[in-house]
Amino acid sequence: MTRARIGSWILGVAVLLLFGTRPTSAVGPAFIVIHGGALQTPVVIRPGEGRLMFMWQAGNAYELRRPEDMTIPGGLQGRRYLDYDVYWGTFTPEDLKPEAASQHGRLYLPTPDRPAAVVITHPGMTSDDPKATRADATPIPNELGGFASGRALTKDEASALAGAGVPMK
Repeated sequence: MTRARIGSWILGVAVLLLFGTRPTSAVGPAFIVIHGGALQTPVVIRPGEGRLMFMWQAGNAYELRRPEDMTIPGGLQGRRYLDYDVYWGTFTPEDLKPEAASQHGRLYLPTPDRPAAVVITHPGMTSDDPKATRADATPIPNELGGFASGRALTKDEASALAGAGVPMK
């Protein structure tokens, strides 16, 4: 094999690796902002891949659930919670207002006998406008029935939130 051919082969493999891994790193919201409840100031998170996916996919079709299987967990009425908003697209910190988000959720804090839980609206990750740089904003539910799905969090998921600066007590 000639030196030029080896160089072309290495370049080809590098390009394939670059394009082969790019979609997995590009999927995910730009920001998650947790606010309300006893929080004095909002917690702004730039989510990394995987570790916080439950914040935007909790119990919905992205977890391979059929629409008829998407449910809101029971026992949430009267529990303390924090609101959160998921921002898909291009945002600056100044743009992070709840009414600008395309997905909304609630983080129910753990109790002595129940784990933390989340409920979430359907993910709106794009806009109908092909020139838009962010997903369309969606209304903020004002009652539990306005959310599409949810589930209890695992200990690892609750720890990931605590590690991101969310007070889980």
